[in-house]
Amino acid sequence: MEIESIQKGNKALEFIEKRIADVYYRGAASSEHNRYDMEEIHDIIKILNNYAPNKQLLQIRTTDTSKRPFNYPEEYTYAKFCDEVKSTVKKKKGTQDSLRKNIFPDLHRMGFIARYDANGNKVAPYERKNIKYVALTDLGVHFAVETNILNQSFMFSKAVDILLGGYLELAIDILSDTDNGIKKLSFYEYMFFVSAVNSNTSFNITRAECLDLINEYRKLSNTQRSGLINLLKTQLNPNLYAGNKKDKRDWHNWVNKITQIFYLLNQTAYFDAYDNNLYLRTETKYTDDGNKKVKFKRSVSAKQEYFNNHKIQRKLGFELHHVIPLSWSENIEQYNLYDNWKNLIYIDAYSHSIITQNNNNYIAMSSNGDAIVLKNAAKDAIRLNFNANIIYNISLQDTMLHYNQQLIETI
Repeated sequence: MEIESIQKGNKALEFIEKRIADVYYRGAASSEHNRYDMEEIHDIIKILNNYAPNKQLLQIRTTDTSKRPFNYPEEYTYAKFCDEVKSTVKKKKGTQDSLRKNIFPDLHRMGFIARYDANGNKVAPYERKNIKYVALTDLGVHFAVETNILNQSFMFSKAVDILLGGYLELAIDILSDTDNGIKKLSFYEYMFFVSAVNSNTSFNITRAECLDLINEYRKLSNTQRSGLINLLKTQLNPNLYAGNKKDKRDWHNWVNKITQIFYLLNQTAYFDAYDNNLYLRTETKYTDDGNKKVKFKRSVSAKQEYFNNHKIQRKLGFELHHVIPLSWSENIEQYNLYDNWKNLIYIDAYSHSIITQNNNNYIAMSSNGDAIVLKNAAKDAIRLNFNANIIYNISLQDTMLHYNQQLIETI
């Protein structure tokens, strides 16, 4: 392909060339074709809570209606649930097939529901198995009964971050940091570079490398960038490739995936997406008391306080990390608690990559001498050795551990 010839020596172009050579060039699996808004999802979850309260299992149909038009008696409750969704939300979204094949997988991957096989065994979010039952999770129940639209927005944002594998948190981090000079992310900057950060691929990059590539990309003229996009549109045509699906490249599907991501991010509490750019929202669309507006400032106050309190300097290869992600906030009070220097740690890029590849689930902090240990819900641990993997003031260890324990109790 002629990508690098657009501007010789441009690192961003070299990276794009490398990325599209990988069979996983589109990045991690995520929602691509479903279009829904927060209100629709809230209505579906609320209706499900009425038909299967207290996290009860709801038996669903396991066969397309085209193959078996009737319901078995044990599926009658599911049929009634679908009819109510159809009348309350949208007709096409309420069909028995659409809910079980399109909506439920996304709700599962967002953390709102769990799905089970015929034996009642819980199925993993991306596992391909025949599903017979669904049930709300704690987050789903909480979302179903929440009446404050601002808190709904925070909970929906948390679910979107789970669905996107932590990339909402990454976008908050990039756009809220005044040091990097990036006030917006373009559609293609997200598509080419942001979606590659800490990815489980051959083109995996760190946050710092991502920022460098974005700046390289911005060195291209408008004409050069347009030429790149036109070239990719022409070359990434599945009809030009032989072999199976993995051997092909499809520009349209890749764009559709990022379009869905921008569509979802625009509905969260944190972002506005317009004119093919993503911006940190300076104030939300919602109010919780009729007057109060929620604002997200481009600020490094918590980050700067970390360095000031720990009395350390920035070091190449290390990155600040929120132990409990900002995107996990379910209301503005939690957000303010999480955006605190005591919830930050300064760790090496490799450890950061491991944490983010596991959806930022390592949130419980403990110590082993001067090392910091992070654990997830399954008690898997990541050890951060002092100076090698984490840089901090050891005299503040108890302060960090105590604050982490306090935050854990808010989840």
